[in-house]
Amino acid sequence: MNSRNPGAQPLSDYTGYLLRRAHNLAVEVARESLPPTKSPRDAAALGVLAHRGATSQQQIAALLHINRTLVVKLVDDLEAAHLVERRRDESDRRAYALALTDTGRKALPTVRRDLARADAELTAALTRKEARRLERLLVALLPDPSLAEIPEIGSCTAFLVTRVHQHHRDVGTAALAPIGLEPRYFGVLTAIDELGECTQQDVANHMQISAPVVLGMVDELDTAGLLVRVRNTQDRRAYRITLSAAGIDKLDSARGFFDVVNGDVERLIGADGVDDLNALLTKLVTH
Repeated sequence: MNSRNPGAQPLSDYTGYLLRRAHNLAVEVARESLPPTKSPRDAAALGVLAHRGATSQQQIAALLHINRTLVVKLVDDLEAAHLVERRRDESDRRAYALALTDTGRKALPTVRRDLARADAELTAALTRKEARRLERLLVALLPDPSLAEIPEIGSCTAFLVTRVHQHHRDVGTAALAPIGLEPRYFGVLTAIDELGECTQQDVANHMQISAPVVLGMVDELDTAGLLVRVRNTQDRRAYRITLSAAGIDKLDSARGFFDVVNGDVERLIGADGVDDLNALLTKLVTH
Protein backbone atom coordinates (compact mmCIF):
# COMPACT_ATOMS: atom_id res chain seq x y z
CA MET A 1 0.00 0.00 0.00
CA ASN A 2 1.38 3.41 -0.98
CA SER A 3 -1.05 5.93 0.49
CA ARG A 4 -0.73 9.59 -0.54
CA ASN A 5 -1.77 10.68 2.93
CA PRO A 6 -0.88 8.07 5.60
CA GLY A 7 -2.33 10.25 8.37
CA ALA A 8 -5.80 10.46 6.80
CA GLN A 9 -8.71 8.56 8.33
CA PRO A 10 -8.88 5.12 6.67
CA LEU A 11 -12.08 3.96 5.04
CA SER A 12 -12.45 1.20 7.64
CA ASP A 13 -12.76 3.86 10.38
CA TYR A 14 -15.78 5.56 8.78
CA THR A 15 -19.04 4.63 10.49
CA GLY A 16 -20.94 4.96 7.21
CA TYR A 17 -18.69 2.43 5.47
CA LEU A 18 -19.10 -0.04 8.34
CA LEU A 19 -22.87 0.46 8.39
CA ARG A 20 -23.03 -0.25 4.66
CA ARG A 21 -21.11 -3.50 5.09
CA ALA A 22 -23.26 -4.50 8.08
CA HIS A 23 -26.41 -3.74 6.09
CA ASN A 24 -25.22 -5.94 3.21
CA LEU A 25 -24.47 -8.75 5.66
CA ALA A 26 -27.90 -8.36 7.29
CA VAL A 27 -29.60 -8.63 3.88
CA GLU A 28 -27.59 -11.74 3.05
CA VAL A 29 -28.38 -13.44 6.38
CA ALA A 30 -32.09 -12.58 6.12
CA ARG A 31 -32.27 -13.93 2.57
CA GLU A 32 -30.76 -17.23 3.69
CA SER A 33 -32.50 -17.57 7.05
CA LEU A 34 -36.00 -16.14 6.72
CA PRO A 35 -38.97 -17.34 4.65
CA PRO A 36 -40.91 -14.97 2.32
CA THR A 37 -43.03 -12.28 4.07
CA LYS A 38 -40.82 -12.66 7.17
CA SER A 39 -37.90 -10.43 6.21
CA PRO A 40 -36.91 -7.75 8.75
CA ARG A 41 -38.70 -5.16 6.58
CA ASP A 42 -41.90 -7.21 6.38
CA ALA A 43 -41.76 -7.95 10.09
CA ALA A 44 -41.24 -4.25 10.82
CA ALA A 45 -44.38 -3.40 8.83
CA LEU A 46 -46.37 -5.97 10.79
CA GLY A 47 -44.92 -4.58 14.00
CA VAL A 48 -45.97 -1.03 13.10
CA LEU A 49 -49.54 -2.20 12.50
CA ALA A 50 -49.61 -4.22 15.72
CA HIS A 51 -48.23 -1.30 17.75
CA ARG A 52 -50.02 1.64 16.12
CA GLY A 53 -53.16 0.09 14.69
CA ALA A 54 -54.50 0.82 11.22
CA THR A 55 -51.89 2.85 9.30
CA SER A 56 -51.79 4.19 5.77
CA GLN A 57 -49.44 2.74 3.21
CA GLN A 58 -47.80 6.16 2.88
CA GLN A 59 -47.15 6.34 6.62
CA ILE A 60 -45.54 2.91 6.64
CA ALA A 61 -43.35 3.88 3.70
CA ALA A 62 -42.20 7.02 5.52
CA LEU A 63 -41.60 5.29 8.86
CA LEU A 64 -39.62 2.42 7.35
CA HIS A 65 -37.93 4.48 4.62
CA ILE A 66 -39.32 2.38 1.77
CA ASN A 67 -39.93 3.86 -1.67
CA ARG A 68 -43.36 3.77 -3.33
CA THR A 69 -42.62 0.79 -5.58
CA LEU A 70 -41.23 -1.38 -2.80
CA VAL A 71 -43.97 -0.57 -0.31
CA VAL A 72 -46.64 -1.52 -2.86
CA LYS A 73 -44.96 -4.91 -3.35
CA LEU A 74 -44.49 -5.35 0.40
CA VAL A 75 -48.17 -4.68 1.09
CA ASP A 76 -49.30 -6.87 -1.82
CA ASP A 77 -47.19 -9.76 -0.52
CA LEU A 78 -48.47 -9.38 3.06
CA GLU A 79 -52.02 -9.16 1.81
CA ALA A 80 -51.59 -12.24 -0.39
CA ALA A 81 -50.36 -14.10 2.71
CA HIS A 82 -53.53 -12.92 4.54
CA LEU A 83 -51.44 -11.11 7.15
CA VAL A 84 -52.86 -7.63 6.47
CA GLU A 85 -56.02 -6.19 4.95
CA ARG A 86 -57.06 -2.84 3.51
CA ARG A 87 -59.77 -0.91 5.33
CA ARG A 88 -61.41 2.42 4.70
CA ASP A 89 -59.51 5.19 6.46
CA GLU A 90 -61.88 6.62 9.06
CA SER A 91 -60.29 10.05 8.67
CA ASP A 92 -60.58 10.03 4.87
CA ARG A 93 -63.25 7.81 3.34
CA ARG A 94 -61.57 8.10 -0.07
CA ALA A 95 -58.41 6.44 1.26
CA TYR A 96 -57.49 3.07 2.72
CA ALA A 97 -55.53 2.10 5.80
CA LEU A 98 -53.75 -1.17 6.44
CA ALA A 99 -54.57 -3.34 9.43
CA LEU A 100 -53.45 -6.69 10.76
CA THR A 101 -55.78 -9.61 10.14
CA ASP A 102 -56.37 -12.23 12.82
CA THR A 103 -53.93 -14.41 10.88
CA GLY A 104 -51.35 -11.63 10.95
CA ARG A 105 -51.77 -11.09 14.68
CA LYS A 106 -51.44 -14.81 15.38
CA ALA A 107 -48.34 -14.96 13.18
CA LEU A 108 -46.45 -12.30 15.18
CA PRO A 109 -44.96 -14.66 17.81
CA THR A 110 -43.59 -16.90 15.06
CA VAL A 111 -42.27 -13.88 13.16
CA ARG A 112 -40.49 -12.68 16.30
CA ARG A 113 -38.91 -16.10 16.86
CA ASP A 114 -37.74 -16.20 13.23
CA LEU A 115 -36.25 -12.71 13.58
CA ALA A 116 -34.50 -13.67 16.81
CA ARG A 117 -32.99 -16.74 15.14
CA ALA A 118 -31.76 -14.70 12.15
CA ASP A 119 -30.43 -11.99 14.48
CA ALA A 120 -28.50 -14.59 16.46
CA GLU A 121 -26.85 -15.69 13.23
CA LEU A 122 -26.11 -12.09 12.22
CA THR A 123 -24.51 -11.27 15.57
CA ALA A 124 -22.84 -14.67 16.08
CA ALA A 125 -19.40 -13.03 16.28
CA LEU A 126 -20.50 -10.85 19.22
CA THR A 127 -20.99 -11.78 22.85
CA ARG A 128 -24.48 -11.27 24.24
CA LYS A 129 -23.27 -8.14 26.03
CA GLU A 130 -21.74 -6.79 22.82
CA ALA A 131 -24.91 -7.52 20.84
CA ARG A 132 -26.98 -5.61 23.38
CA ARG A 133 -24.52 -2.69 23.30
CA LEU A 134 -24.71 -2.58 19.49
CA GLU A 135 -28.50 -2.62 19.65
CA ARG A 136 -28.59 0.31 22.11
CA LEU A 137 -26.17 2.37 20.01
CA LEU A 138 -28.18 1.78 16.84
CA VAL A 139 -31.44 2.69 18.59
CA ALA A 140 -29.84 5.98 19.67
CA LEU A 141 -29.10 6.75 16.01
CA LEU A 142 -32.60 6.05 14.69
CA PRO A 143 -34.12 9.12 12.98
CA ASP A 144 -37.41 8.30 14.76
CA PRO A 145 -36.56 6.94 18.25
CA SER A 146 -40.20 5.93 18.83
CA LEU A 147 -39.65 3.06 16.38
CA ALA A 148 -37.62 1.33 19.08
CA GLU A 149 -40.84 0.77 21.04
CA ILE A 150 -41.92 -1.72 18.37
CA PRO A 151 -40.44 -5.16 19.25
CA GLU A 152 -39.99 -6.13 15.60
CA ILE A 153 -37.77 -3.06 15.20
CA GLY A 154 -36.21 -2.18 18.56
CA SER A 155 -34.91 -5.71 19.16
CA CYS A 156 -34.06 -6.55 15.55
CA THR A 157 -30.40 -5.79 14.83
CA ALA A 158 -30.89 -6.44 11.11
CA PHE A 159 -33.57 -3.79 10.78
CA LEU A 160 -31.76 -1.34 13.04
CA VAL A 161 -28.57 -1.65 10.99
CA THR A 162 -30.50 -1.12 7.76
CA ARG A 163 -32.48 1.89 8.98
CA VAL A 164 -29.46 3.60 10.53
CA HIS A 165 -27.43 2.88 7.38
CA GLN A 166 -30.14 4.48 5.23
CA HIS A 167 -30.34 7.54 7.46
CA HIS A 168 -26.56 7.96 7.64
CA ARG A 169 -26.33 7.64 3.86
CA ASP A 170 -29.03 10.28 3.39
CA VAL A 171 -27.28 12.66 5.78
CA GLY A 172 -23.98 12.05 4.00
CA THR A 173 -25.60 12.63 0.61
CA ALA A 174 -26.97 15.98 1.77
CA ALA A 175 -23.63 16.97 3.31
CA LEU A 176 -21.68 16.24 0.12
CA ALA A 177 -24.24 17.79 -2.24
CA PRO A 178 -22.49 21.21 -2.29
CA ILE A 179 -19.41 19.65 -3.90
CA GLY A 180 -21.34 17.32 -6.22
CA LEU A 181 -20.16 14.03 -4.72
CA GLU A 182 -22.13 11.05 -3.41
CA PRO A 183 -21.01 8.94 -0.41
CA ARG A 184 -20.34 5.88 -2.58
CA TYR A 185 -17.90 7.86 -4.74
CA PHE A 186 -16.29 9.25 -1.60
CA GLY A 187 -15.67 5.64 -0.57
CA VAL A 188 -14.00 4.79 -3.89
CA LEU A 189 -11.80 7.91 -3.82
CA THR A 190 -10.79 7.15 -0.23
CA ALA A 191 -9.95 3.55 -1.11
CA ILE A 192 -7.78 4.59 -4.08
CA ASP A 193 -6.08 7.23 -1.92
CA GLU A 194 -5.24 4.55 0.65
CA LEU A 195 -4.04 2.01 -1.90
CA GLY A 196 -2.08 4.35 -4.13
CA GLU A 197 -1.81 3.28 -7.76
CA CYS A 198 -3.97 0.17 -7.97
CA THR A 199 -6.31 -1.92 -10.10
CA GLN A 200 -10.10 -1.84 -10.03
CA GLN A 201 -10.03 -5.31 -8.48
CA ASP A 202 -7.82 -3.97 -5.69
CA VAL A 203 -10.49 -1.36 -4.96
CA ALA A 204 -13.25 -3.97 -5.01
CA ASN A 205 -11.33 -6.18 -2.59
CA HIS A 206 -10.52 -3.25 -0.32
CA MET A 207 -14.14 -2.06 -0.16
CA GLN A 208 -15.69 -5.53 -0.10
CA ILE A 209 -17.96 -4.84 -3.09
CA SER A 210 -18.23 -6.50 -6.49
CA ALA A 211 -15.85 -5.66 -9.33
CA PRO A 212 -18.69 -4.69 -11.75
CA VAL A 213 -19.99 -2.15 -9.23
CA VAL A 214 -16.51 -0.67 -8.85
CA LEU A 215 -16.07 -0.57 -12.64
CA GLY A 216 -19.20 1.55 -13.05
CA MET A 217 -18.12 4.02 -10.38
CA VAL A 218 -14.53 4.20 -11.67
CA ASP A 219 -15.85 4.96 -15.17
CA GLU A 220 -17.95 7.83 -13.81
CA LEU A 221 -15.11 9.23 -11.69
CA ASP A 222 -12.78 8.99 -14.68
CA THR A 223 -15.30 10.87 -16.86
CA ALA A 224 -15.50 13.55 -14.16
CA GLY A 225 -11.71 13.96 -14.32
CA LEU A 226 -11.14 12.72 -10.78
CA LEU A 227 -8.99 9.71 -11.71
CA VAL A 228 -6.03 8.95 -13.94
CA ARG A 229 -5.88 5.61 -15.74
CA VAL A 230 -2.50 4.23 -16.79
CA ARG A 231 -1.77 1.06 -18.73
CA ASN A 232 -0.93 -1.88 -16.45
CA THR A 233 2.63 -2.94 -17.28
CA GLN A 234 1.85 -6.45 -16.02
CA ASP A 235 -1.20 -6.80 -18.27
CA ARG A 236 -1.46 -4.52 -21.29
CA ARG A 237 -5.20 -5.21 -21.52
CA ALA A 238 -5.79 -3.74 -18.08
CA TYR A 239 -5.32 -0.36 -16.38
CA ARG A 240 -4.08 0.90 -13.06
CA ILE A 241 -5.78 3.89 -11.49
CA THR A 242 -4.81 6.74 -9.22
CA LEU A 243 -6.30 10.06 -8.14
CA SER A 244 -5.92 13.05 -10.43
CA ALA A 245 -5.12 16.49 -8.99
CA ALA A 246 -8.84 17.30 -9.19
CA GLY A 247 -9.63 14.01 -7.44
CA ILE A 248 -7.24 14.84 -4.61
CA ASP A 249 -8.85 18.27 -4.15
CA LYS A 250 -12.34 16.74 -4.25
CA LEU A 251 -11.46 14.09 -1.68
CA ASP A 252 -9.82 16.58 0.67
CA SER A 253 -12.93 18.78 0.49
CA ALA A 254 -15.23 15.80 1.03
CA ARG A 255 -13.34 14.74 4.16
CA GLY A 256 -14.12 18.11 5.69
CA PHE A 257 -17.83 17.66 5.01
CA PHE A 258 -17.79 14.14 6.41
CA ASP A 259 -16.15 15.41 9.59
CA VAL A 260 -19.40 17.32 10.16
CA VAL A 261 -21.48 14.15 9.59
CA ASN A 262 -19.29 12.19 11.99
CA GLY A 263 -19.60 15.02 14.50
CA ASP A 264 -23.39 14.66 14.40
CA VAL A 265 -23.05 10.96 15.25
CA GLU A 266 -20.70 11.76 18.11
CA ARG A 267 -23.15 14.28 19.55
CA LEU A 268 -25.79 11.53 19.74
CA ILE A 269 -23.75 8.70 21.24
CA GLY A 270 -20.53 10.34 22.45
CA ALA A 271 -16.94 9.69 21.41
CA ASP A 272 -16.82 6.41 23.36
CA GLY A 273 -20.08 5.39 21.69
CA VAL A 274 -18.60 6.00 18.24
CA ASP A 275 -15.54 3.94 19.13
CA ASP A 276 -17.71 1.13 20.47
CA LEU A 277 -20.05 1.23 17.46
CA ASN A 278 -17.19 1.08 14.97
CA ALA A 279 -15.46 -1.71 16.87
CA LEU A 280 -18.66 -3.78 17.12
CA LEU A 281 -19.57 -3.26 13.46
CA THR A 282 -16.03 -4.23 12.45
CA LYS A 283 -16.25 -7.41 14.51
CA LEU A 284 -19.69 -8.14 13.04
CA VAL A 285 -18.58 -7.88 9.39
CA THR A 286 -15.14 -9.47 9.65
CA HIS A 287 -15.89 -12.64 11.62
